Amino acid sequence: MLSEKSLVVVLVATVVVSSVHSLPMWKENFRVSINETGTEFSEDVEIDMIKQQVRVHVPAHNALQETASLHDFKNGHSITCYIRDGYCVLRSGQEGLDYTLSSLKWGLETLQVIYSSSFPL
Repeated sequence: MLSEKSLVVVLVATVVVSSVHSLPMWKENFRVSINETGTEFSEDVEIDMIKQQVRVHVPAHNALQETASLHDFKNGHSITCYIRDGYCVLRSGQEGLDYTLSSLKWGLETLQVIYSSSFPL
């Protein structure tokens, strides 16, 4: 038989867990499969809706080197780092970004749904 103290702990834990699962996804990770002139690789994309940031990791492929990028939509800055050469390029403003954070997130989620429904288990 549970004591009053044990019962309170169980109820609190249940409320906390159920409220966590009902929260929307503020930070999501995607793996995007790419075929670039016959070379297949995956890009890793992390979208943080709270910070309004996108991180993208692209592995070395063809004649291009590995890069890591951070796009900050809130402050209007982007940085792309070229791993092998050891330098980064900082851009101010939304130069080169012809999409919004919400449209990028929606597009990646849509691709994920299309891809998974194209290849049923």
